Amino acid sequence: MGRPKPKQSDLVAKGNTSDTFGMDEMLEATASKTVSHLYSDATRTMYTGHVARGHEYLQNFNNGEFKDAISELSEQTPTAILAFIAFKCEREDKSFKTAEAIRSAFKQYFRDTHRCQGTVWQQESDGRWTGNPVYERTLTNYYTSLKKQYGRENVTRQSLPMSYQDLTVIMLYLQSPGNMFIQSVGKDFCLFFQAFAATGFCLWTRYVSCRIVLFVAAGSSFAYSIPYFCISRS
Repeated sequence: MGRPKPKQSDLVAKGNTSDTFGMDEMLEATASKTVSHLYSDATRTMYTGHVARGHEYLQNFNNGEFKDAISELSEQTPTAILAFIAFKCEREDKSFKTAEAIRSAFKQYFRDTHRCQGTVWQQESDGRWTGNPVYERTLTNYYTSLKKQYGRENVTRQSLPMSYQDLTVIMLYLQSPGNMFIQSVGKDFCLFFQAFAATGFCLWTRYVSCRIVLFVAAGSSFAYSIPYFCISRS
């Protein structure tokens, strides 16, 4: 015998979709689940801290004129965020990384709290502000200027990519008579290093203008239409 069929009343009861889970409750639950999935505990803590410090700063900024600019969206909201970022970067001399974190924190705050969407900030014909305040033009321009300044100041701290011209300078030095590298490790190891460096450069960069590395014996010659490195014991 098979399993008894459920009563129609049971089906109705189990499939009941009455409004026991309200719209606001549903949106709050899904937003909370999404945030916990997308951001680590450390990131959420950092974001919460930036928003709290920004709110605290605005309580006294310009005689409290902007104290509600975060909790209530208005024309003042982007200016309030701009003032807080400028205070951190210009007065407290914080780096672009701090500005980046503050902007990200408020972008997420406005998404979660005010359900701000999109990558614009504009006023509609009925007076409502739509989009996300962090994308306001003046705030965006200031953020971009900080980013460019950070790039200029930190370029020397980063490992720059090697060009074909850079490798050529290295090879010319290694092939120069009596260089310190040969004196330190010997001629055979110097040749091995040249072969390794040239081959590795061509493979790693897929450099189409330098496809061949030659191991040329003493007295031999070779003509080719594309650049190549000549490595010889002579």
